[in-house]
Amino acid sequence: FEGEHKKGLKDGPGVLTFEDDEAEIRYEGLYKNDQMNGQGIVSYKDKKTEKVETFTGEFKDDAPYNGSLVEVNRKGEKRTATIVNGKQGRYKKEKPAGEK
Repeated sequence: FEGEHKKGLKDGPGVLTFEDDEAEIRYEGLYKNDQMNGQGIVSYKDKKTEKVETFTGEFKDDAPYNGSLVEVNRKGEKRTATIVNGKQGRYKKEKPAGEK
């Protein structure tokens, strides 16, 4: 973790990265009381499927709360969803650029 601390807890802007055999995760945004709280971006890459999910928006108590979620698979196909008050809506498939 790179960022600010208050009384030994993550507090304020920061960057957290994690990687193991299965996934790569990166969060950049605000922390409060050692949890993701406020505006931020988290990206999750599944190493097996090569699927990447990115959430951009507001976090509350370590979870996405309000914002947009984008998923891209290894073929480059993209789906988007909105998260409102911690609840994810249905994914919508996006058409590739130039396709009607």
